[in-house]
Amino acid sequence: MEEVGRLPHASSRDIDDAVAAARRTFDSGVWRRMSPKDRGLRLRRLAELLDARAGELAELEARDTGKAVSYTLANDLAIAVEALEMAASRFRVLPSTTGVLAPDHVYHELVQPVGVVAELLPWNGPIWTGVQRLAAILSAGCAAVFKPSELGSLTFARIAELTVEADLPPGLVNVIYGDGRTGAELVAHDGVDAVSFTGGTETGGRILASLARSIRPVTLELGGKNALVVLDDADIEAAAHWAAIGGFANAGQVCVASSRVLVAETRHDDFVAALARHAEEIRVGDPLAVDSEMGTLVGRDHADKVWGAIELAWRDGQVVSGGRAYQDGRSVGAFVPPTVVTDLPRGHSLLRAEVFGPVVTIERFANVSDAIHAANDTRYGLSAGVFTGNVGLAWEVAAALRVGEVYVNRWFSPGVLEAPAAGQKQSGLGPVGLDSYLRRTGVFFNRGDDLSSFPAASGN
Repeated sequence: MEEVGRLPHASSRDIDDAVAAARRTFDSGVWRRMSPKDRGLRLRRLAELLDARAGELAELEARDTGKAVSYTLANDLAIAVEALEMAASRFRVLPSTTGVLAPDHVYHELVQPVGVVAELLPWNGPIWTGVQRLAAILSAGCAAVFKPSELGSLTFARIAELTVEADLPPGLVNVIYGDGRTGAELVAHDGVDAVSFTGGTETGGRILASLARSIRPVTLELGGKNALVVLDDADIEAAAHWAAIGGFANAGQVCVASSRVLVAETRHDDFVAALARHAEEIRVGDPLAVDSEMGTLVGRDHADKVWGAIELAWRDGQVVSGGRAYQDGRSVGAFVPPTVVTDLPRGHSLLRAEVFGPVVTIERFANVSDAIHAANDTRYGLSAGVFTGNVGLAWEVAAALRVGEVYVNRWFSPGVLEAPAAGQKQSGLGPVGLDSYLRRTGVFFNRGDDLSSFPAASGN
């Protein structure tokens, strides 16, 4: 094990200072009153800096979290740059509504930034999640204090330095480091106007409880046990291809991973063989090697939890691919092979609980109603997918699934900021996107007043 960097653990004074800096900057109006053109130029500059430092950031992420460099370059950084570019353009058009309530009354919805945001980031995506949140926060006109996970802080620390190079106003983006207690103290801070958290359901519940008295806006993107439904008319090879991407990307450490596949009984064996083949073709190796498609899990403690789930799979089901520790150089560290499991009994814990590792389970279903019932048989409701050649049937299944987003004949999709979704059940609260950082005020007028200068659109 090699030390790659050190970060300061924030004290209560550090948290106070960070929140105070964000408050001063927000209250000064230096950012939200800057022209859309000037704000956009700064965010585009930050996007250019991320693009120029892509290699450095990808290597830092690999050393910090075990994520493959190739994956970070192709996925995380591409998403981050796109989010900043979108935010740079979004400044010019914020949502606004004007309407007539009665013959003599008109109203306008004034959209404004919520204020100072406490943003708690997950360890599995400090670049892609962190920059998406940063882009939306700045697009809304807010200031923020970010707290990355103690398991993945180094890349966002570097990104924070790049915000200075991009000439963002001092105090607009603040970053503190520490563990769960640090995050809890930030969430409870009186100077914070809104809270946003991405991570585990249990932690999300504690955050919600801590905000019960202050009743501040909160957005939670939490865990998932996401079902990919493969109907009997599906293209099996395409479904297996996307199931492998959705289930094994970032070593399965993705909240919307397709960790659970439900397959029509008549197509089960063909699908199992196809997915097992895809799993075995994934190149697992040194995260710093350019030809590695999958690196390690975030750490040995987490890997041990995933191995515990795999032990249950061996005991109660059939492991058709992976499932055994490597006997080469990958035996040291947190490497876990892509693992495909089938024949677990309906209702088994591995079919309901989030593993958050490269483990995909496969279940049979007899008919569409059975598939929908099984897919919904979990406390989570983050995402799902359906593979079929019948678009009408895809709509029917999507409408019956109790989740925030449904992918049809694919898994994952661009457009998290353009089309934000909200997890259902215990997978979250509130949509993740620009709206999370805005507040709305209805302003009412008499039509008899001089409305010649009535705003065509709200500003922030």
